[in-house]
Amino acid sequence: MKRREFFRMFVWIISVAFLFCIDGDRGAYAESDNLIVSVMTRNMDAGTDLQYVVGAQTVDEFVAGVINTIAEVEASNIPERAAQLAAEIAAVNPELIALQEVTTWKIDDVTYDQLELLMAALENAGMHYRIAALQTLADLPVEIPDLLSVRFTDYNAILVRTDLPPGHLMIIGTETHLYENYLQFDVPDGPTIPVLNGWMAVDVKIRGARFKFANTHLLTAVPGDLFEATEQIQLAQAAELMAGLSASSLPIILAGDFNSDAEVPQNFPDQTETAALIASSGYLDVWHFKFPEERGYTWPLFLEDQPPPDFTVPSTPFERIDLIFSKGPVPLLVELTGTEKGSEGVYASDHVGVVARFSLENHRPDVPRGKSSGKSNGNQRQSKRKTP
Repeated sequence: MKRREFFRMFVWIISVAFLFCIDGDRGAYAESDNLIVSVMTRNMDAGTDLQYVVGAQTVDEFVAGVINTIAEVEASNIPERAAQLAAEIAAVNPELIALQEVTTWKIDDVTYDQLELLMAALENAGMHYRIAALQTLADLPVEIPDLLSVRFTDYNAILVRTDLPPGHLMIIGTETHLYENYLQFDVPDGPTIPVLNGWMAVDVKIRGARFKFANTHLLTAVPGDLFEATEQIQLAQAAELMAGLSASSLPIILAGDFNSDAEVPQNFPDQTETAALIASSGYLDVWHFKFPEERGYTWPLFLEDQPPPDFTVPSTPFERIDLIFSKGPVPLLVELTGTEKGSEGVYASDHVGVVARFSLENHRPDVPRGKSSGKSNGNQRQSKRKTP
Protein backbone atom coordinates (compact mmCIF):
# COMPACT_ATOMS: atom_id res chain seq x y z
CA MET A 1 0.00 0.00 0.00
CA LYS A 2 1.35 3.39 -0.96
CA ARG A 3 2.00 5.95 1.76
CA ARG A 4 -0.74 8.30 0.48
CA GLU A 5 -3.33 5.47 0.37
CA PHE A 6 -2.29 4.35 3.86
CA PHE A 7 -2.71 7.88 5.14
CA ARG A 8 -6.20 8.14 3.60
CA MET A 9 -7.16 4.78 5.08
CA PHE A 10 -5.85 5.86 8.49
CA VAL A 11 -7.87 9.10 8.39
CA TRP A 12 -10.98 7.16 7.35
CA ILE A 13 -10.60 4.66 10.19
CA ILE A 14 -10.07 7.40 12.76
CA SER A 15 -13.06 9.33 11.43
CA VAL A 16 -15.35 6.32 11.58
CA ALA A 17 -14.13 5.47 15.05
CA PHE A 18 -14.72 9.07 16.15
CA LEU A 19 -18.26 9.09 14.78
CA PHE A 20 -18.93 5.71 16.37
CA CYS A 21 -17.81 7.03 19.73
CA ILE A 22 -20.05 10.06 19.39
CA ASP A 23 -23.02 7.91 18.40
CA GLY A 24 -22.19 5.53 21.20
CA ASP A 25 -22.09 8.37 23.70
CA ARG A 26 -25.36 9.70 22.35
CA GLY A 27 -26.90 6.30 22.70
CA ALA A 28 -25.64 5.95 26.24
CA TYR A 29 -26.94 9.41 27.07
CA ALA A 30 -30.33 8.57 25.61
CA GLU A 31 -30.51 5.42 27.73
CA SER A 32 -29.82 7.37 30.92
CA ASP A 33 -31.69 10.50 29.94
CA ASN A 34 -34.66 9.74 32.16
CA LEU A 35 -37.36 12.27 32.90
CA ILE A 36 -36.42 12.85 36.54
CA VAL A 37 -36.87 15.95 38.67
CA SER A 38 -35.83 16.72 42.24
CA VAL A 39 -37.72 19.20 44.43
CA MET A 40 -37.27 20.64 47.90
CA THR A 41 -39.60 22.23 50.42
CA ARG A 42 -38.16 24.59 53.03
CA ASN A 43 -39.68 26.81 55.70
CA MET A 44 -37.06 29.56 56.18
CA ASP A 45 -38.30 30.54 59.69
CA ALA A 46 -39.13 34.18 60.33
CA GLY A 47 -37.10 34.00 63.55
CA THR A 48 -40.21 34.02 65.75
CA ASP A 49 -43.61 32.35 66.05
CA LEU A 50 -45.11 35.76 66.98
CA GLN A 51 -46.61 34.37 70.18
CA TYR A 52 -45.40 37.38 72.20
CA VAL A 53 -47.67 39.53 70.04
CA VAL A 54 -50.54 37.10 69.48
CA GLY A 55 -50.91 36.53 73.22
CA ALA A 56 -51.14 40.25 74.09
CA GLN A 57 -54.37 41.32 75.76
CA THR A 58 -53.59 44.97 76.45
CA VAL A 59 -51.75 47.80 74.69
CA ASP A 60 -48.84 47.54 77.12
CA GLU A 61 -48.60 43.78 76.56
CA PHE A 62 -48.70 44.36 72.81
CA VAL A 63 -45.84 46.88 72.97
CA ALA A 64 -43.81 44.54 75.18
CA GLY A 65 -44.59 41.69 72.77
CA VAL A 66 -43.31 43.68 69.79
CA ILE A 67 -40.10 44.56 71.64
CA ASN A 68 -39.50 40.92 72.60
CA THR A 69 -40.27 39.77 69.05
CA ILE A 70 -37.71 42.15 67.56
CA ALA A 71 -35.08 41.04 70.06
CA GLU A 72 -35.84 37.41 69.20
CA VAL A 73 -35.60 38.02 65.45
CA GLU A 74 -32.26 39.78 65.78
CA ALA A 75 -30.94 37.00 68.02
CA SER A 76 -31.96 34.35 65.45
CA ASN A 77 -29.06 35.40 63.18
CA ILE A 78 -30.94 35.64 59.89
CA PRO A 79 -27.82 36.26 57.71
CA GLU A 80 -26.02 33.18 59.01
CA ARG A 81 -29.16 31.07 58.68
CA ALA A 82 -29.45 32.12 55.03
CA ALA A 83 -25.86 31.05 54.41
CA GLN A 84 -26.54 27.74 56.17
CA LEU A 85 -29.59 27.14 53.99
CA ALA A 86 -27.57 27.91 50.84
CA ALA A 87 -25.05 25.25 51.86
CA GLU A 88 -27.88 22.82 52.47
CA ILE A 89 -29.32 23.49 49.01
CA ALA A 90 -25.86 23.10 47.45
CA ALA A 91 -25.55 19.63 48.98
CA VAL A 92 -28.70 18.32 47.26
CA ASN A 93 -28.98 20.67 44.25
CA PRO A 94 -32.73 20.34 43.54
CA GLU A 95 -34.21 21.70 40.33
CA LEU A 96 -37.16 23.34 42.12
CA ILE A 97 -37.45 24.74 45.65
CA ALA A 98 -40.66 25.66 47.50
CA LEU A 99 -40.00 28.26 50.20
CA GLN A 100 -42.35 29.35 52.96
CA GLU A 101 -42.04 31.91 55.76
CA VAL A 102 -39.76 33.98 53.55
CA THR A 103 -39.79 37.20 55.51
CA THR A 104 -38.50 40.72 55.33
CA TRP A 105 -38.06 42.62 58.59
CA LYS A 106 -37.56 46.39 58.52
CA ILE A 107 -36.63 47.46 62.03
CA ASP A 108 -36.00 51.20 62.12
CA ASP A 109 -33.07 51.62 59.69
CA VAL A 110 -32.12 47.93 59.55
CA THR A 111 -33.53 45.48 56.99
CA TYR A 112 -33.31 41.69 57.07
CA ASP A 113 -34.46 40.41 53.68
CA GLN A 114 -34.32 36.62 53.88
CA LEU A 115 -34.80 36.01 50.16
CA GLU A 116 -32.18 38.56 49.15
CA LEU A 117 -29.73 37.07 51.65
CA LEU A 118 -30.43 33.54 50.42
CA MET A 119 -29.99 34.43 46.75
CA ALA A 120 -26.68 36.16 47.52
CA ALA A 121 -25.51 33.18 49.58
CA LEU A 122 -26.42 30.78 46.76
CA GLU A 123 -24.44 32.87 44.29
CA ASN A 124 -21.46 32.95 46.66
CA ALA A 125 -21.67 29.16 46.91
CA GLY A 126 -21.53 28.85 43.12
CA MET A 127 -25.18 27.81 42.85
CA HIS A 128 -27.42 29.04 40.04
CA TYR A 129 -31.04 29.75 40.91
CA ARG A 130 -33.61 32.38 40.06
CA ILE A 131 -36.93 33.37 41.60
CA ALA A 132 -39.58 31.76 39.39
CA ALA A 133 -42.56 33.03 41.40
CA LEU A 134 -43.08 35.21 44.48
CA GLN A 135 -46.25 35.72 46.50
CA THR A 136 -46.80 38.47 49.07
CA LEU A 137 -48.85 37.42 52.08
CA ALA A 138 -48.94 39.38 55.35
CA ASP A 139 -47.56 42.93 55.22
CA LEU A 140 -47.79 44.39 58.70
CA PRO A 141 -46.43 47.82 59.68
CA VAL A 142 -46.20 48.63 63.40
CA GLU A 143 -45.37 52.11 64.64
CA ILE A 144 -44.69 52.66 68.32
CA PRO A 145 -44.12 56.44 68.71
CA ASP A 146 -40.77 57.47 70.15
CA LEU A 147 -39.73 53.82 70.41
CA LEU A 148 -39.47 51.89 67.13
CA SER A 149 -40.83 51.35 63.66
CA VAL A 150 -41.30 47.78 62.41
CA ARG A 151 -42.57 46.31 59.16
CA PHE A 152 -43.03 42.56 58.75
CA THR A 153 -43.67 41.12 55.28
CA ASP A 154 -44.21 37.44 54.62
CA TYR A 155 -43.85 35.64 51.27
CA ASN A 156 -44.05 32.28 49.58
CA ALA A 157 -41.51 31.71 46.81
CA ILE A 158 -40.45 29.13 44.24
CA LEU A 159 -36.86 28.96 43.02
CA VAL A 160 -35.67 27.18 39.87
CA ARG A 161 -32.19 26.10 38.83
CA THR A 162 -30.71 27.98 35.88
CA ASP A 163 -27.57 25.95 35.13
CA LEU A 164 -29.33 23.06 33.39
CA PRO A 165 -28.81 22.21 29.70
CA PRO A 166 -30.82 24.40 27.29
CA GLY A 167 -34.39 23.19 27.03
CA HIS A 168 -34.02 20.72 29.90
CA LEU A 169 -36.37 22.53 32.26
CA MET A 170 -38.55 25.49 31.40
CA ILE A 171 -41.13 27.41 33.41
CA ILE A 172 -44.08 27.85 31.06
CA GLY A 173 -46.60 29.36 33.48
CA THR A 174 -46.99 30.77 37.00
CA GLU A 175 -49.93 31.46 39.27
CA THR A 176 -50.53 32.77 42.80
CA HIS A 177 -53.72 32.65 44.87
CA LEU A 178 -54.64 34.07 48.26
CA TYR A 179 -57.03 31.95 50.28
CA GLU A 180 -60.48 33.43 50.76
CA ASN A 181 -60.54 31.93 54.26
CA TYR A 182 -58.10 33.62 56.63
CA LEU A 183 -57.66 34.62 60.26
CA GLN A 184 -58.52 38.09 61.50
CA PHE A 185 -56.16 39.20 64.29
CA ASP A 186 -57.39 41.89 66.66
CA VAL A 187 -54.73 44.30 67.93
CA PRO A 188 -55.59 45.53 71.46
CA ASP A 189 -57.27 48.95 71.06
CA GLY A 190 -56.17 48.86 67.43
CA PRO A 191 -57.18 47.64 63.99
CA THR A 192 -58.07 44.14 62.90
CA ILE A 193 -55.24 42.68 60.82
CA PRO A 194 -55.82 39.96 58.20
CA VAL A 195 -53.39 37.05 58.51
CA LEU A 196 -53.13 35.98 54.87
CA ASN A 197 -52.13 32.58 53.51
CA GLY A 198 -51.98 31.37 49.94
CA TRP A 199 -50.75 28.91 47.36
CA MET A 200 -48.71 29.31 44.22
CA ALA A 201 -47.57 27.10 41.37
CA VAL A 202 -45.37 26.94 38.31
CA ASP A 203 -46.08 24.85 35.24
CA VAL A 204 -42.88 23.06 34.24
CA LYS A 205 -41.77 21.49 30.98
CA ILE A 206 -38.96 18.91 30.90
CA ARG A 207 -38.15 17.87 27.33
CA GLY A 208 -41.84 17.82 26.44
CA ALA A 209 -43.19 16.31 29.65
CA ARG A 210 -45.19 18.80 31.71
CA PHE A 211 -46.19 18.97 35.34
CA LYS A 212 -47.31 21.49 37.95
CA PHE A 213 -45.18 22.27 41.01
CA ALA A 214 -47.26 23.87 43.77
CA ASN A 215 -46.24 25.46 47.06
CA THR A 216 -48.35 26.48 50.05
CA HIS A 217 -48.15 27.59 53.66
CA LEU A 218 -51.40 26.95 55.54
CA LEU A 219 -52.58 28.72 58.66
CA THR A 220 -51.38 27.35 61.98
CA ALA A 221 -54.10 25.93 64.19
CA VAL A 222 -53.53 28.11 67.26
CA PRO A 223 -53.48 26.10 70.51
CA GLY A 224 -55.98 26.94 73.20
CA ASP A 225 -59.31 28.72 72.79
CA LEU A 226 -58.68 29.50 69.12
CA PHE A 227 -57.78 25.96 68.07
CA GLU A 228 -61.17 24.88 66.75
CA ALA A 229 -61.74 28.10 64.80
CA THR A 230 -58.26 28.17 63.30
CA GLU A 231 -58.37 24.46 62.46
CA GLN A 232 -61.56 25.09 60.49
CA ILE A 233 -59.86 27.93 58.60
CA GLN A 234 -56.91 25.66 57.82
CA LEU A 235 -59.24 22.94 56.53
CA ALA A 236 -61.11 25.49 54.43
CA GLN A 237 -57.80 26.67 52.95
CA ALA A 238 -56.87 23.09 52.10
CA ALA A 239 -60.24 22.64 50.40
CA GLU A 240 -59.56 25.79 48.34
CA LEU A 241 -56.15 24.38 47.42
CA MET A 242 -57.62 21.06 46.28
CA ALA A 243 -60.28 22.83 44.24
CA GLY A 244 -57.71 25.13 42.62
CA LEU A 245 -55.37 22.30 41.68
CA SER A 246 -58.22 20.15 40.37
CA ALA A 247 -58.65 22.65 37.53
CA SER A 248 -55.35 21.45 36.07
CA SER A 249 -54.97 18.33 33.93
CA LEU A 250 -51.22 18.22 34.57
CA PRO A 251 -49.43 15.80 36.90
CA ILE A 252 -48.87 17.61 40.21
CA ILE A 253 -46.12 17.77 42.82
CA LEU A 254 -47.39 19.64 45.87
CA ALA A 255 -45.01 20.84 48.58
CA GLY A 256 -45.15 23.13 51.57
CA ASP A 257 -45.61 23.74 55.27
CA PHE A 258 -49.11 22.42 55.89
CA ASN A 259 -49.11 22.94 59.68
CA SER A 260 -50.87 19.58 59.90
CA ASP A 261 -49.15 16.56 61.40
CA ALA A 262 -49.25 13.77 58.82
CA GLU A 263 -48.47 11.09 61.40
CA VAL A 264 -50.90 9.05 63.52
CA PRO A 265 -52.81 11.04 66.17
CA GLN A 266 -50.38 12.12 68.88
CA ASN A 267 -52.20 14.93 70.70
CA PHE A 268 -49.68 17.55 69.57
CA PRO A 269 -50.51 21.16 68.53
CA ASP A 270 -50.75 20.51 64.78
CA GLN A 271 -52.95 17.41 64.98
CA THR A 272 -55.50 18.51 62.38
CA GLU A 273 -57.34 16.67 59.61
CA THR A 274 -55.74 18.65 56.78
CA ALA A 275 -53.01 16.19 55.76
CA ALA A 276 -55.58 13.38 55.67
CA LEU A 277 -57.91 15.56 53.57
CA ILE A 278 -55.20 16.07 50.95
CA ALA A 279 -54.35 12.36 50.89
CA SER A 280 -58.03 11.50 50.46
CA SER A 281 -58.10 13.82 47.42
CA GLY A 282 -55.80 11.45 45.54
CA TYR A 283 -52.41 12.84 46.59
CA LEU A 284 -49.63 10.47 47.59
CA ASP A 285 -47.77 11.39 50.79
CA VAL A 286 -44.26 10.74 49.48
CA TRP A 287 -42.53 10.20 52.81
CA HIS A 288 -45.16 7.75 54.03
CA PHE A 289 -45.06 5.95 50.67
CA LYS A 290 -41.30 5.42 50.84
CA PHE A 291 -40.96 4.91 54.60
CA PRO A 292 -44.29 3.76 56.08
CA GLU A 293 -42.65 2.69 59.33
CA GLU A 294 -40.54 5.82 59.89
CA ARG A 295 -41.93 9.07 61.22
CA GLY A 296 -39.68 11.57 59.44
CA TYR A 297 -40.51 14.40 61.85
CA THR A 298 -39.76 17.89 60.51
CA TRP A 299 -40.66 20.25 63.38
CA PRO A 300 -39.43 21.67 65.75
CA LEU A 301 -35.65 21.61 65.92
CA PHE A 302 -36.05 24.23 68.64
CA LEU A 303 -38.98 25.97 70.33
CA GLU A 304 -39.28 29.73 69.80
CA ASP A 305 -40.87 32.51 71.87
CA GLN A 306 -39.35 31.38 75.15
CA PRO A 307 -38.69 33.80 78.04
CA PRO A 308 -35.97 36.37 77.24
CA PRO A 309 -33.05 36.53 76.94
CA ASP A 310 -32.84 32.97 75.55
CA PHE A 311 -35.93 33.11 73.24
CA THR A 312 -35.44 29.47 72.13
CA VAL A 313 -34.93 26.10 73.78
CA PRO A 314 -33.65 22.90 72.10
CA SER A 315 -36.22 20.37 70.98
CA THR A 316 -36.38 17.05 69.22
CA PRO A 317 -38.83 17.16 66.29
CA PHE A 318 -42.13 15.47 67.07
CA GLU A 319 -44.38 16.44 64.15
CA ARG A 320 -44.25 15.93 60.38
CA ILE A 321 -45.80 19.08 58.91
CA ASP A 322 -43.40 19.85 56.03
CA LEU A 323 -44.74 17.60 53.31
CA ILE A 324 -44.41 16.68 49.65
CA PHE A 325 -47.35 15.10 47.84
CA SER A 326 -47.59 13.65 44.35
CA LYS A 327 -50.49 13.21 41.98
CA GLY A 328 -48.98 11.36 39.04
CA PRO A 329 -45.18 11.59 39.22
CA VAL A 330 -43.58 8.46 40.71
CA PRO A 331 -41.43 9.12 43.82
CA LEU A 332 -37.96 7.59 43.62
CA LEU A 333 -36.52 8.86 46.87
CA VAL A 334 -37.19 11.24 49.73
CA GLU A 335 -34.81 12.51 52.40
CA LEU A 336 -34.60 15.05 55.21
CA THR A 337 -32.11 17.92 55.21
CA GLY A 338 -31.02 20.61 57.63
CA THR A 339 -31.03 18.34 60.66
CA GLU A 340 -27.65 19.62 61.91
CA LYS A 341 -26.35 22.99 63.03
CA GLY A 342 -23.98 24.94 60.83
CA SER A 343 -20.46 26.11 61.57
CA GLU A 344 -21.79 29.09 63.54
CA GLY A 345 -23.85 26.86 65.79
CA VAL A 346 -27.26 27.72 64.36
CA TYR A 347 -29.85 25.78 62.41
CA ALA A 348 -31.02 27.20 59.10
CA SER A 349 -34.58 27.02 60.44
CA ASP A 350 -36.66 25.50 63.19
CA HIS A 351 -38.05 23.26 60.43
CA VAL A 352 -36.31 20.35 58.72
CA GLY A 353 -36.18 20.42 54.93
CA VAL A 354 -37.58 17.68 52.71
CA VAL A 355 -36.16 16.70 49.30
CA ALA A 356 -37.83 14.28 46.91
CA ARG A 357 -36.93 12.93 43.49
CA PHE A 358 -39.56 11.92 40.96
CA SER A 359 -39.78 10.04 37.70
CA LEU A 360 -41.91 11.55 34.96
CA GLU A 361 -41.49 8.51 32.71
CA ASN A 362 -45.24 7.87 32.69
CA HIS A 363 -45.69 11.38 31.36
CA ARG A 364 -43.18 11.27 28.51
CA PRO A 365 -44.46 13.01 25.39
CA ASP A 366 -43.38 10.05 23.25
CA VAL A 367 -44.99 7.30 25.36
CA PRO A 368 -48.76 6.74 25.74
CA ARG A 369 -49.97 7.75 29.18
CA GLY A 370 -49.83 4.95 31.70
CA LYS A 371 -47.05 3.11 29.85
CA SER A 372 -43.47 3.46 31.04
CA SER A 373 -40.48 3.37 28.76
CA GLY A 374 -38.85 1.10 31.32
CA LYS A 375 -36.03 3.54 32.09
CA SER A 376 -37.31 5.20 35.27
CA ASN A 377 -35.12 3.27 37.69
CA GLY A 378 -31.93 3.18 35.67
CA ASN A 379 -29.93 5.73 37.60
CA GLN A 380 -31.72 6.47 40.85
CA ARG A 381 -29.67 6.74 43.98
CA GLN A 382 -30.56 5.28 47.33
CA SER A 383 -32.81 7.20 49.70
CA LYS A 384 -31.12 8.71 52.70
CA ARG A 385 -33.21 8.35 55.81
CA LYS A 386 -31.96 11.19 57.98
CA THR A 387 -34.55 11.05 60.70
CA PRO A 388 -33.85 13.59 63.46
